[in-house]
Amino acid sequence: MNRDPVSTHLLETFVEVARLGSVSEAASLLGRSQPAISQRIRQLEDELGVALFRPQGRGVVLTRDGESVLDYAREILAKLRAFPRLIDAQSTEPRGILRIGALATVARYVLVDAIHQMVSEHADVQIRVEVGLEHDLLAKLRDGWLDLVYFIGDIDSTGLQTRHLRDVPIVVASKAGTFAKRPTLKTLSEHRLLIWAGARDPSFSQVEKHARTKGLYRKDTIEISHIDSLKALAELGTGYAVLPDYVLAPELAAGTLEIHPFPAFKLTFPFQVVWNPQTPFTQAMQVFDRKCV
Repeated sequence: MNRDPVSTHLLETFVEVARLGSVSEAASLLGRSQPAISQRIRQLEDELGVALFRPQGRGVVLTRDGESVLDYAREILAKLRAFPRLIDAQSTEPRGILRIGALATVARYVLVDAIHQMVSEHADVQIRVEVGLEHDLLAKLRDGWLDLVYFIGDIDSTGLQTRHLRDVPIVVASKAGTFAKRPTLKTLSEHRLLIWAGARDPSFSQVEKHARTKGLYRKDTIEISHIDSLKALAELGTGYAVLPDYVLAPELAAGTLEIHPFPAFKLTFPFQVVWNPQTPFTQAMQVFDRKCV
């Protein structure tokens, strides 16, 4: 029996429900009602003749058949989304829409200058930036929603291409004059530590781990989840912060903070770009990536 091709909007709905594990969250993301999303899933199940999900708690999880269908659905959608880039890839000049993903701190402190240069120099390029967490950004990269994703720290890049751009050093940041000379671990232990606690950025969570390991936590340590407030406290002399140097450029330029190497050992994290090898690497992607080095 011949079957009509499965509609792409059914596949897109299926992939989003699978990624989020929730019909209601997928409905919110796709701008549809929950009953409409449920109807799409039932329609796809009817067309394929298999159950794709089963209930689990307040959400849903894939069945074994659903897991098999997901791989094909992602591949089909990724190729469809990459189709317009095939034309852009033939151009010798940057053009088209460039979709970039990044962690919040990377977007704020690393990519802003590159984005400004790109749109100033190449009028035919439109840039879309999505800020998010590692898991969501990589999922969208694999599904063809994003062209390039920038990370600080180690990631699971299975099935993707990565390129190391540079190492990002972790430094001690303090109000000018706080330390007369390069601080040691003993010197730091005599001052209050300011730490970005609970950060969901991989580089900062590892910094917190190292600070605890080296005995820098004290009873008066201040844990704060807002990076600008953290730096403002350091500027006031409330304590010192242990941070990746890329977030400190504005304060260093203004002279409100000074930095020292982290004592005892060199602590760095990789700054890297990730892309989907199934997506044509356009001229716009190449030019933008060079501006981030």
